[in-house]
Amino acid sequence: GHDLLVLSDYAKGALGECHPFVRAATDRGIPVLVDPKGRDCRRFAGATLLKPNLNEFRLWSGEFDGDEAFCDRAAELRRQLQVEHEQGVGHRPRSTTS
Repeated sequence: GHDLLVLSDYAKGALGECHPFVRAATDRGIPVLVDPKGRDCRRFAGATLLKPNLNEFRLWSGEFDGDEAFCDRAAELRRQLQVEHEQGVGHRPRSTTS
């Protein structure tokens, strides 16, 4: 068996459809960690943890101003994508300014 599934998408087309991988793993109780690329975050729905960088997060959530707005948008994405992990997209970064 496997203890973990890691999906790391470099936008090369190999991970065009992620739902079957995410579902197969979560149905077996295997955590799914995702290092995403691209504008469509919905294809990673149901993963245990998403790790977008700040620019990827902005593509998904739109622009925001400050930590509170960041956390609000992250919590909303987490709900929409049914991300399980408490430190998933809602984890507070060191700084949201760049």
